[in-house]
Amino acid sequence: LDPAYPQQRLGYILEDAKISIIVTQTHLQAKIASCPKATENQIQIICLDHNLPSIPTPSRPYIPNPENLAYIIYTSGSTGKPKGVALAHRALVNFAQAAVQEYEINNRDRILQFASISFDASVEEIYPCLIAGGTLVLRTQEMGYSPSLLLEKCRDY
Repeated sequence: LDPAYPQQRLGYILEDAKISIIVTQTHLQAKIASCPKATENQIQIICLDHNLPSIPTPSRPYIPNPENLAYIIYTSGSTGKPKGVALAHRALVNFAQAAVQEYEINNRDRILQFASISFDASVEEIYPCLIAGGTLVLRTQEMGYSPSLLLEKCRDY
């Protein structure tokens, strides 16, 4: 969910995707909490900056089935209502591994995550970098509005 989305779109996605848990941060919680599904207590909201210390660490990592859902990304809705497109872990891993090989990404690389998390281009920025052990540099909102700041941060990394 992109916190920059209008309230109505967030509410639609929460309902359509049948979301039951949201992992967020305290400063973003209010935007989600005011959506109808959240006000009806149908969604558990976990704030990483508040709840993380109380979440138990699993004794072993969870390994998903390759056919399990990895994520749902929504179309723009330009032809009507936005449509959710579901992607399984197998497809995501295959894509990410192919990108690592094609772009020769390795653990010394730093990759700027520029696209919105709700835009499919972000998948190509995020997952290949992470599976190759690279450093993912997150773009701030300010960097998106200021080309000079963006260039400065790119030089820093």
